[in-house]
Amino acid sequence: MQHGIKNPGFIGEDASFSSLQRQQAFTRRLSEQRLTVTSVICPQGGYQAGWDAAATLLTQRPQLDALFCATDMLAIGAMDFIRRHHPTRTLPIIGFDDIPQADFAAYQLTTLRQDTETLARTAVELLVNRIRHFNQPAVRKSVPVELIVRGSA
Repeated sequence: MQHGIKNPGFIGEDASFSSLQRQQAFTRRLSEQRLTVTSVICPQGGYQAGWDAAATLLTQRPQLDALFCATDMLAIGAMDFIRRHHPTRTLPIIGFDDIPQADFAAYQLTTLRQDTETLARTAVELLVNRIRHFNQPAVRKSVPVELIVRGSA
């Protein structure tokens, strides 16, 4: 990896299709570079889930040197756990969604931003097309994301 990362971790949500897709893409990309990802999949999302998952990850894999989270709230919870319990540790963390809290001075979370307008428009178009042509195979589309680089990675 560009920054010498050798032991990446992933935190995701069990009940989220998008979280599963993010985990698969992250794991696939890193396996191409011969890296193994240690993952914790939480039964639900949110701040506390990120906190708890970071505790689990750092216990299972103390050599963890980077963290990708399926949502910004998971990332923020993980950041706060690390700050509280490992205050001297520097661990690059990336989230997903670019929620307003990601830009708070306390976090400055590097994140991936989706174009939610394009995402919504595409979803409606696919739904209308599926209703009109139900017998045709389902179609999947991806919406590009933008990396928002801040201080966390």
